[in-house]
Amino acid sequence: MTLEPEAAWHSVQSLSQVISSGEKGVSSLPGFLTRLLEQEAWREFQPPMGGVRRPASFRQFVEAQPLNGLGTTIPTIEALLKSHPDPERRSAGLRALRAALKVGRGGSIDRTKDSDSESLVGETTDYLLQRLHDQAPELYAEVTSGRTSVNAAAVKAGFRRPTVTVRTDDPQRAVTTLLKHFTRDQLLSALESP
Repeated sequence: MTLEPEAAWHSVQSLSQVISSGEKGVSSLPGFLTRLLEQEAWREFQPPMGGVRRPASFRQFVEAQPLNGLGTTIPTIEALLKSHPDPERRSAGLRALRAALKVGRGGSIDRTKDSDSESLVGETTDYLLQRLHDQAPELYAEVTSGRTSVNAAAVKAGFRRPTVTVRTDDPQRAVTTLLKHFTRDQLLSALESP
């Protein structure tokens, strides 16, 4: 649903106020962001004093100064979303943000600016929550109910391979750890292979 530019301005202002309130606005942020994106209010809006604004991209809208945009950064919005206490709403907000930024496979995103940022990358918890929500809803339900961890669900879904941490300062402890996951013959065979 696309709004008239004057009505779109109210959505832009509401989201801007939620973001500028920082931690106080965290509980409202996913809803306001999702609504603004569904309405496509960021594409064309008109402040009370001035002409219609038409940002070239969502990133430009976010980074433009107030009256022309939100006057913030993608990492700031992402950090606020990540601090939301409800995993389902946090994940929904991050999905909406990724969609607005046209995230590619593996979590890579357009980084025309913020190239030093490590936001929205690869296999973060929120990225895995999104994949579980979209591709393995039964495992997602287990995670959100607290019955299993995000990592265990991702391994079970095949999104991640199981891993183990091995100490490297003590060979005996390293071997003991590996023997919990492999047989002696498997380890010897691996040692004999080039």
